[in-house]
Amino acid sequence: MQAVKRNLIFVPAAILTGLISITFGIGVVRASALFAHLTTRRLWLTLLLCPIGFASIVFLTRRVFPGAQGSGIPQAMAVMSMENPTDVDTVLSVRIAVGKFLLTLAGFAAGASIGKEGPTVQIGCVVMNIFGRFGLERSHAQQRLLILAGGAAGITCAFNAPVAGILFAIE
Repeated sequence: MQAVKRNLIFVPAAILTGLISITFGIGVVRASALFAHLTTRRLWLTLLLCPIGFASIVFLTRRVFPGAQGSGIPQAMAVMSMENPTDVDTVLSVRIAVGKFLLTLAGFAAGASIGKEGPTVQIGCVVMNIFGRFGLERSHAQQRLLILAGGAAGITCAFNAPVAGILFAIE
């Protein structure tokens, strides 16, 4: 029964990871389109929007979402070697995932040249780590597998490439 319960956790976690990734992808496209719309006929606005936007993002990252800096992939790889579940939960917290999501969209809206792939990977890891807490005995090996599956799901969703997700997991 425990094995069935453990395997059933992957279904809603994978669905939620996919839905978040789709929402994030749509948000990235819309945020980029917003920047283009605002600056197409008013190039001078770029001189205001970019520095103010970037400074605001740095301020929010430091004050509201500390730990949300970085691309997301190095953080996902770092938690794989962490032994303490509390340390893992600190790097893979909901607050950091929300910060990554919102601040990345703000970056695109401000004209930043950034990618959505890293945040998608870290958000996938967060979702799987959270779902791993429900009704399971928490073990380091189990937590590692869930995080690995979340990272692979994030890669798959971000690049629309299932083989890339498998290669990420193997690496």
